[in-house]
Amino acid sequence: MFKFFRILFFLILFVVSNVRLNAQCSASFSHDTASCSGSSVVFTAGSQVSGNKYNWDFGDVTSGSANFDTVAVPSHAYAKSGIY
Repeated sequence: MFKFFRILFFLILFVVSNVRLNAQCSASFSHDTASCSGSSVVFTAGSQVSGNKYNWDFGDVTSGSANFDTVAVPSHAYAKSGIY
């Protein structure tokens, strides 16, 4: 029984010691500037890598479900001028 727990301990130690996390992850994006309210603003993710998942929240709660998008280069039309 002791041998079993000893093997289990070393297996757990091996798995835990081989987990690597990238501490360099950061989010960045750019956008064009809309000239007037109602115009679409196009956003571009700073890093477009295959396999990335995108969850955009445009901060425009009055637009309902259009406030969110999951594509790499979304656009959003703000109904009112302001800081979002």
